[in-house]
Amino acid sequence: CLGSDSCPGWEQTLVSQSVPVLPMVSFSSPHSLLVLLPLISSAFVPSQHHRPVSRAPPTTTTTYPMTPSSSPTSDAADASDGTSSPRAPPRVCVLGGGFGGVNAALTLAGLPWPDDCGPRPEITVVDRDDRFVFLPLLYELCVDAASMEEVAPTYASLLGGAEGVRFVRREVTGVDAANGVVHVSKVPSSTEAGERGTVPYDALVVATGAQLDLGTVPGAEEHALPFYTVEQCVELRRRISVLDQKR
Repeated sequence: CLGSDSCPGWEQTLVSQSVPVLPMVSFSSPHSLLVLLPLISSAFVPSQHHRPVSRAPPTTTTTYPMTPSSSPTSDAADASDGTSSPRAPPRVCVLGGGFGGVNAALTLAGLPWPDDCGPRPEITVVDRDDRFVFLPLLYELCVDAASMEEVAPTYASLLGGAEGVRFVRREVTGVDAANGVVHVSKVPSSTEAGERGTVPYDALVVATGAQLDLGTVPGAEEHALPFYTVEQCVELRRRISVLDQKR
């Protein structure tokens, strides 16, 4: 009951549990069957205070709300006209478009939502890339055994059919938990307008994943080729092609 007065104590932290579920997304090829295993089954956990992650510079130019409301509305009667004010949809911001972030967004969007829990949440997924990468099959893209859309579909196609879910391609620069705002900046390769902006939220999911660090292994930065993104996959395929031509 996200945002419902009947569910006191809910706050801005989501927890995930590894519970097997049925496949949520699939494509035409058997190679590209996506089985999203982590299930966000316990939605919001009680907490006594917010914990700011980081603070971003206050200079922002663009706001990306799904609705103009930024604070909960009351079901109490309006003193001016005697009518009750509709409750604003709770806004959930998901940082990161990997397995955890995508599954959190799709699972939350697909949950049954009783009328007494108020409007369904509006979910915003933020990621600096425009494609979800199914890492277990990335090698098949490298050897031309699968297509780009099978291994790395765009977030637009992946999330487009989910009710109340949208995608914003931006890089996160900070989180102001006290004010419920995520600070974002334009991705260098993005053509969207707006250099800096904010995404307001009522609940925040942090699913930014792991960051590759070759510096921890001596010699890796100079001689190793990472294999974690579509761009790195394309580069590996190019280098393999060069070696084949030298045979």
